[in-house]
Amino acid sequence: ILAMANLYGATTARAYADGGPAAVRRVVRSASILGVSAMLGLWIFLSFFGGRVVELFYGGEFSGNGELVGVIAFAAPFWAFSCCLSVGLRALGRPDAELGGRIAGFVITLVFAILLVGISKIVGVAWALVAGAIATTAWQAWAFYCWFPEETAPKVTSELVDERA
Repeated sequence: ILAMANLYGATTARAYADGGPAAVRRVVRSASILGVSAMLGLWIFLSFFGGRVVELFYGGEFSGNGELVGVIAFAAPFWAFSCCLSVGLRALGRPDAELGGRIAGFVITLVFAILLVGISKIVGVAWALVAGAIATTAWQAWAFYCWFPEETAPKVTSELVDERA
């Protein structure tokens, strides 16, 4: 997912410079479809075979962790979409909206972890990670698609860059 962020960060910035907010939306849409699809495949695979994968890499003492791996893998499609939205928000000059999503996700993860650890132990904390991923993604999607419509996104110009320098 981090490699995808690095690749699409530069691509999104270039798209913004060449085509403005509409181009950013196209790049974010295509990157999201690719990233979320790949992570959905990973989630499905790990939901069925995650326990075996853990045993293969770490040995029999870690057997019985299939449910945990499946729950954590469920967050991966949300992380992928959040990654795409993050680079889009940064390209549109709104890193504050990205940060807001990260803070919301952190708070939700913390609250859910405190509430669920007593009930479900480590699997409860894994569900807290999922809840945080969903909260982050929801915030960023709201910001990207609703809060900052295409026509209000700032256009970076050479005068603006020179002014800030």
